[in-house]
Amino acid sequence: MIRCPTICELNKYEISDNITTIGSYAFNCCKLKEIVVSNSVTKFSYGAFSECHQLKLLEIPRSVTTIEQDAFLECDSLLKMYIPDSVTTIGPT
Repeated sequence: MIRCPTICELNKYEISDNITTIGSYAFNCCKLKEIVVSNSVTKFSYGAFSECHQLKLLEIPRSVTTIEQDAFLECDSLLKMYIPDSVTTIGPT
């Protein structure tokens, strides 16, 4: 996924099953409150969800192995996040 679709003004967005990587800044500054990540995703790239100030819920599936630097930078409304043990690489903040 290169960039969040224009429907990014919705409250919830479901990432489709054919996506394997959330690209750098793909959801940057989106107004979404919830993102549902499919089990096909293996990587959150640099700044993938940065500055999503309204994001409250994002469940990381067990398929994800890599979370790059600043993937959740300034997601200050994110209440809770469970990082599964499948994640073997987490970049610095």
